[in-house]
Amino acid sequence: MDTIFVAINAKSKIRDKQKATEAGKVIKKGRDDKSLNRSEFLLALVTIAINKWVVTGEVKDVSTALYKLMIEHIEPRVDRNIFSDANEFRRMAYSKPVNAVLVKYEVSLKALFEVAAGGGAARSSQTADSLLALDEWFDFIKALAFLNDDVSDRDCKLCFIMSRMAVIDGSTPKGAIKESCLPFECFLEAICRLAVIKALPTDEEIQRLGCVDAGEFMLKLE
Repeated sequence: MDTIFVAINAKSKIRDKQKATEAGKVIKKGRDDKSLNRSEFLLALVTIAINKWVVTGEVKDVSTALYKLMIEHIEPRVDRNIFSDANEFRRMAYSKPVNAVLVKYEVSLKALFEVAAGGGAARSSQTADSLLALDEWFDFIKALAFLNDDVSDRDCKLCFIMSRMAVIDGSTPKGAIKESCLPFECFLEAICRLAVIKALPTDEEIQRLGCVDAGEFMLKLE
């Protein structure tokens, strides 16, 4: 497995350098060199399937080998929620009532976004100046002290990942950045996803503790 990871990662870097040389450009680091983007991850799965069944002669067709890997080995071992429709949440969140709340706090939300996106791994490119990277999202969540029994690291990561926009080609420098970062609109979606899973106080609980809002309530619990 390690060999496949390293080989695919190395080939991608060589390809990127060749493309940059042909175009007379200098490569700018857009992502972690020790990681796979979406297209590389898919290539890794295909390579695993080939090595496991095609090379051994058990299966002749690559598509059949890939099907065996996905259906017989991967699907039974993963969380079923992963296979849910990514747009199912958006059908609820992209509504007039939710929009009204976001518009009401738009100024504050933009200020939070600008501060959160002020520095991090993605700042090495001008393309990412107005984007929020995953490490910055985690810093933002930690600053809010939201990581707890009700919200795990994995929950935060899924909120981020599920809120990304589709990218045509994640292998290009710009595509890699867009695929790994959130613009303001996607940040709002991630906030909505987080709000659904975070255990927040009811209006009655807020009033009972003599608080003005949920923020003051959460601070009093610390």
